[in-house]
Order: sequence, then C-alpha cells, then structure tokens
Amino acid sequence: MIIPSSTPGYNTYYTHDHLVEASKGPYAAGLEYCSDVFVGCSAPVLGFVKNVCNYLADACGPKRGVGRGGRTPVYGLQRPPINDNYPTVLRIAAGATLDEAFPIIAPFYVTNARSQLQVSVDPSSSIAQNVEKFAGFQIIKEDSAALQRRLQSFTPYNVITIDGKRGLEPLLAMHWVSRLVCFGHIKSVHTADETFVQKFSKSKKWLAIAAAPSRL
Repeated sequence: MIIPSSTPGYNTYYTHDHLVEASKGPYAAGLEYCSDVFVGCSAPVLGFVKNVCNYLADACGPKRGVGRGGRTPVYGLQRPPINDNYPTVLRIAAGATLDEAFPIIAPFYVTNARSQLQVSVDPSSSIAQNVEKFAGFQIIKEDSAALQRRLQSFTPYNVITIDGKRGLEPLLAMHWVSRLVCFGHIKSVHTADETFVQKFSKSKKWLAIAAAPSRL
C-alpha cells in the first residue's frame, strides 16, 4: 500500500533544540504576515508554529496520485466540512495560554479554513487581546454557560478546549494538521482521466494557503 507518510512518523516528535532553532528561521514565502500575530509564546512553540505553517505552504493543494487498477486518483489535505453553521470551535478558557492556542490556530489562520474556525474566549482570559489580532476568525467573548447554550443551536465539526493544562505535543507537522483538518482522496474509475483531474482539482474543498487577511 502506498500512503503519504511512513509508519514510524506516527511515533516521531520534534526535539526541543530543533524547535528552538526553527523559531529563529523565516516563514515560507507568502506567509510573512504571520510574524505580526504569532508573538508572545515560548521559543519551542514558535518553532513548532513555523514548522506547521511551512509544511502547509508545501503540502496544500490537490496532488495527482499514482493510480492502480486503471483508476485516476487526486488526493490531499482538505478543509473541514464547509457546510454552513458547522465550524470548528476553539474554546479558550480562563487559564489558557498562547503556547496552547497558537499551534491550533495556525493551520486555520494560514489557509482557506480560516473562516471555519470559531474562537470562544472566556472574558477573563489573559490572552484575549493576543487572539483578537487574528483577523478572519469569528471571535466570541462568552462564559462557559453561554457557550454551552450556543452549542445547542448548531452542530460543530469539532470543539477543542484549552485551559492551561495542555503542554505542547510536538508531533510532526503533518500529523498535527491531520488532527484538525481532513485528508482524503477522490478517484475516477478511468485510466488517465485528465478531464476528471482538471475538474476536481478546482474544488473549493481542497485546503489552500490564504493571503494575509484584511484588517479593515
């Protein structure tokens, strides 16, 4: 079976020294705007964020598969469900830290999944002002009870809560991203089906790098 990652990768982590060194490096071309918002976290977390962002710059977009049995596959990272009122909700509780928030925010902020992240911020959060710098997200200040009431009115794709108790889990960037967005493929039953490839490569479902958000 041909898969896009080696099995040992699932048990692989970035070292602390690597992440600190990565924190000193640049963002990929086109993502320089990230320097203005991913500030205030620890050096290892900044290095992790840069690894994630730079991985996405390389990995986003549909890929042509090898194809077996006469089929023509297209695969790649995909946005979370793009149905209306079906967001990923990041709950920032009172004790949450930037070290917890930034690695989750990054894959949404730099891609066309930006509009699909809803950030619920406790009014007493000490990082609220930092989070509000991320234009393009729906940011709602509310206590826990208000969030629970709202969750009864729609069906979130995912709810992630950070509260100051979660340390950095420095997975390889691709594995970290795959826990937040989708990965999949679509295939034609015909060999070398170029019409199929051209049509479905243009789908808005594929994850793509986004330009800097407007701050107007």
